[in-house]
Amino acid sequence: MTATLADVCKITMGQAPTGDSYNDRGEGLPLIAGAGDFKGGTLSPNKFTTKPGKVSKADDIVLSIRASIGAKVWSDGEYCLGRGVAALRPGPQLDNQYLWHWLSRYERELASKGRGATFLQVNKTDIGEMPIELPSLPEQRRVAAILNYADALRGKRIQVLAHLDILGQSIFQEMFAFGDGWASVPIGELGQVTTGKTPPTAADGMFGGPIPFVTPGDLGSRQAVVRSVTKAGAAASRVVRRGSTFVCCIGATIGKVGAATEPSAFNQQINAVDWGDQIDDAYGFAALKMLKPLIIARGASTTMPLLPKGQFVKIEVPVPPIDLQRAFAERVRAIAGQRELVFTASESDEALFASLQSRAFRGEL
Repeated sequence: MTATLADVCKITMGQAPTGDSYNDRGEGLPLIAGAGDFKGGTLSPNKFTTKPGKVSKADDIVLSIRASIGAKVWSDGEYCLGRGVAALRPGPQLDNQYLWHWLSRYERELASKGRGATFLQVNKTDIGEMPIELPSLPEQRRVAAILNYADALRGKRIQVLAHLDILGQSIFQEMFAFGDGWASVPIGELGQVTTGKTPPTAADGMFGGPIPFVTPGDLGSRQAVVRSVTKAGAAASRVVRRGSTFVCCIGATIGKVGAATEPSAFNQQINAVDWGDQIDDAYGFAALKMLKPLIIARGASTTMPLLPKGQFVKIEVPVPPIDLQRAFAERVRAIAGQRELVFTASESDEALFASLQSRAFRGEL
């Protein structure tokens, strides 16, 4: 059977309480203003109101209806619902876990209904008119149990990836506790530092070639670099060798670090360090990653964070014996190999989960 969501689910749209009721002293009910109060899969508000209007109950699904349309989290108690959220409470014909997974499957469809000049928003009709396949309750629970299991599996794989990232940092800290007596040398004396440059965008034949063009958004990402340049574009930019360390030195992503996996061009927001004989590439990358707080502090300003090249090259890096650095690099490579295996398995988990979701709501599971 097919029903509309409004037929089988109570939809409570949020409503902003009056301004004089807000407080941060814990008086009244916690206020969920929007998806900004969703943290780590739980509700994490920082404001309260003594005059709540619309309220969620435990086991409701709190759904973002503005900006991040479709983001959701379970309610673990009573919360005041602000204008950016709605609460969904299944009726007797609808299992709440089944509804949770259905919402995940149709998140993009709901988001496509968003309207608004400043930011996109959906209304109660947009949510309520969505059709939902409604098998028997036992069948809903069976489907939800399968999807819960698959979701838990991919979640554990993601946790393993996070632990491997932490392991690399822990090994670095264990082997190279800064302050162990090694001489610290300015970056500018340990390698060639180059500030990137964007080729002229109005000129023909600059972009779309075989050479990656790295921007701050690419740093730390496992995805392929989004943009690329031609040989002519590379000549109008800056290119460094594989193994060089990229550091963003301006804006909100200041201190973000990446490594060149092949000869690459890069833009003017990034300084690249082509390490000399005293520094192993893997050690240099990890050292600058550990120095991110210092880079941020040195680049602090009243307007936009900025660390000029002249200041960046003065930051000092401890220089342990090269044999110790290379031993660290071997351990990093071993971790990277394991991470690649886990990442490949994680991609398979994602594909399996997407397939199960699709089949589940076509009645094929």
